[in-house]
Amino acid sequence: MGTPKAHLPPPIVDAAISSLLRSIGFPLPLSIRSLDSAAEYHSIYVLTFNSAALWGTIALSNGSPPPSNGNGFVNGRGEATKQVEECILRVSGNHIPRIKTQNEAAILQWLAENTDIPVAKVLHVDETEDNPLGREYMLMTRLPGRSVADVYDDLSAEQMDHVIDQLTDVLVALYQHPFSHFGGLKFGGEERGIVRGPAVEETFWQLPDIAAFWPSTESFNTLNIDSPDGYPSFVEYMSAHLRKYVHAIEVHPSLAWLRDEGVPLVQSCIARINTPPLAERLNEVPLVLAHRDLHFGNVLIDPVTYKVTGILDWEFAQAVPLPMWNTPGRPFLWNTRSDEDGESLREKYRLYRVWEKRAREREDTKEMLEKMRWTPEQEMLYVVWTYLRSVVEVCPRGQKQKESRQWWEEAKRAMEGLEEDY
Repeated sequence: MGTPKAHLPPPIVDAAISSLLRSIGFPLPLSIRSLDSAAEYHSIYVLTFNSAALWGTIALSNGSPPPSNGNGFVNGRGEATKQVEECILRVSGNHIPRIKTQNEAAILQWLAENTDIPVAKVLHVDETEDNPLGREYMLMTRLPGRSVADVYDDLSAEQMDHVIDQLTDVLVALYQHPFSHFGGLKFGGEERGIVRGPAVEETFWQLPDIAAFWPSTESFNTLNIDSPDGYPSFVEYMSAHLRKYVHAIEVHPSLAWLRDEGVPLVQSCIARINTPPLAERLNEVPLVLAHRDLHFGNVLIDPVTYKVTGILDWEFAQAVPLPMWNTPGRPFLWNTRSDEDGESLREKYRLYRVWEKRAREREDTKEMLEKMRWTPEQEMLYVVWTYLRSVVEVCPRGQKQKESRQWWEEAKRAMEGLEEDY
């Protein structure tokens, strides 16, 4: 959606970060430095703290004495600390208000409580702009290791196989925890803990693009699905999206060509997919938490042992039908390199074939791999959503007008297929 990096916060001075830390009762850091990264939705700062001061303050704020294992302070993972502790301050851009930040914080805590997947510990989060930074932010521990993307050229085939096998472990761990809703997570207060949250999509219309391409009457909530607790089923999730696309077609001049034919056809499709027994068949799919951006830039490893030491950037993770675990864009195993000649894309697909072969040889993946496939009806609904979403994304920007009409024909064919009896 547009160029998210263009809407990141301007550089934040050290004094503002120190003011923030004082406001939340944290010690001042020994040093602050900006981290150059490929992140599109947040700026990153590395804060170096005295370990004893940091973890002592956190422990006291929780009403307990500073943790110690006899050799000094220990961090939130129960590991002995060094003299200093590096933390990450991520400051969000103004792309998607509130829900993206609260989703990632809740998911990181859920993962820490329910899996062995190595993730950062959230130390403090604010999904509002009511703070000294004037931005949403998250303060978390810094995970050790280097990204696979950074050491990609140094890995042998055997070492890459080891990394791929560990990523399969991550997928299996997530599959072992079925969800009952389609969407993200959020904090429900001390008594409720982590609860169902709204869907969070990278393909949402985001605030800078809404301002640039839509009438002033439109908002984040009018253009994007916005159930605060997610959706109880695949059909309800898809129906919500399709209703938003009907609204977009009705209000944006660039989509006027679709109104006479498109609006009644999409409305008929919504009614059809919500009618038994088709609705029940479409909903026969497991809902699992998926990272959805598991490229090698988000995977940290120990460069000596090649053990995975961290999985980063869960901001767009959510519970989805299992066949959607690697969408949008199929980022799994991508090395994040620019692809003018198509080489990184070919390499991604080669590694995906390696992953499939190795995963099939494992006993703990058989059911998961089987359920990663859509049924024919489910795939048709997914095609309707994919092509119609693409039309609604590009036309308001004045892009790909010819392709949009081709995509609409593909969506129509899929809708016609959903009218057939299986």
